Amino acid sequence: MMLAAMSGLIGRYQLQGQRLGEVAGGAVIKHSREFNLMRECVLGSSLDPTTPACDIQQACDTGIEAAVYISNKIATGQIEVGIAGGVDSVSQVPIVVSEPLRKILLEARRAKTLGEKLGKFLKIRFKDLTPVAPGIDEPRSGLSMGGHTEITAQYYGISREDQDAFALSSHQNMAKAYDEGFSMTCSRPTWG
Repeated sequence: MMLAAMSGLIGRYQLQGQRLGEVAGGAVIKHSREFNLMRECVLGSSLDPTTPACDIQQACDTGIEAAVYISNKIATGQIEVGIAGGVDSVSQVPIVVSEPLRKILLEARRAKTLGEKLGKFLKIRFKDLTPVAPGIDEPRSGLSMGGHTEITAQYYGISREDQDAFALSSHQNMAKAYDEGFSMTCSRPTWG
């Protein structure tokens, strides 16, 4: 999903082959094989492959944190231009195996002979095969980001309808800005 968004941006602003200062972004839930998501997106895009990239992850704030990160680098003169973003998808949710199954699989991988490997696999019990879905609940509160949002909305007396209207308005404003060619730019401050 991130690569598709980047490719659209690269095409729209004719950035093919260019080396940017940096690309930053990330996703809250990603597979362990996507540990270097943004670097892989740069390599899969038409940007110059020497463009640096880094992953950022912060619950619902990944995209804005990436934008602040890139903006700060531009403002301090570390880079001239960059791309920032965040993406999340539950269409490819990573499934984690149970802790007992994980241990058995690692033991089997370390086993030297076929007999040792089979011995490890024979330790597997039916209950060990139950997949563990990734959690998005905060460990300390047990609440999801939506749960925290609901508590905050109740505290401030914001109705569900008002929340939905605000979200709709925000998305409509962003779509209008995009259609009109808006692009976020930051310039370096002028000193003294």
